[in-house]
Amino acid sequence: MSAIKYLIMVMALLFVGSAKAGLMRHDNQDTFTSEVNSPLAFEGFNDNQLDFVSVESGYIRFRTNSSLVSEGEKALVLRERNSVTFHFDHDIFALSFYLNELNSTSLSYTDSAGHEIRDAFAITEVWNASTFFALTSDVGLRSFTLTGTSTASNANAVFGIDALQFTAPATDVPSPASWSIFALALAMLAMFKKSGPNQTRVLLLPHQR
Repeated sequence: MSAIKYLIMVMALLFVGSAKAGLMRHDNQDTFTSEVNSPLAFEGFNDNQLDFVSVESGYIRFRTNSSLVSEGEKALVLRERNSVTFHFDHDIFALSFYLNELNSTSLSYTDSAGHEIRDAFAITEVWNASTFFALTSDVGLRSFTLTGTSTASNANAVFGIDALQFTAPATDVPSPASWSIFALALAMLAMFKKSGPNQTRVLLLPHQR
């Protein structure tokens, strides 16, 4: 094999690898936590009031059943036959949650960036089993959706989602112009104090000279 063909093959493999690296799934909470470098916001669904995230589905409840709850007192409860979409008010690059008591249908995952994981959640062998699910993404996500399949046997079947974590909103950083105004104000204050109570100094701005 010539050097040129070998180089083309290596570049193709690198391109394919980078394309698939856009979304990475994690099944272990410790591994996920260690690989996420940014702060995470937490939603435990305990007070029926959600911050930074909204939930869209045909059936939404907050229940205290122990088989549905992973932490705290309540969990978000949804019907397996309905799709559910989580909307965020900012870009997120990491998310995790526990999904509990999935008994009658598998769930597929899609998100606002076009990622898709078919049968991301399978029916568990133990009826009250809990599954940890986490993702990291190279691009910002504004929503993700879980979709089940409607069957005659799962009309009223429900599952729980709890302990949702996601990229926390960024702290606002002052712009360079804001910093300049702040510095100018400090300089004027310092000159006023230095001049004393009986003296007056006039500070001319560049466009006034």
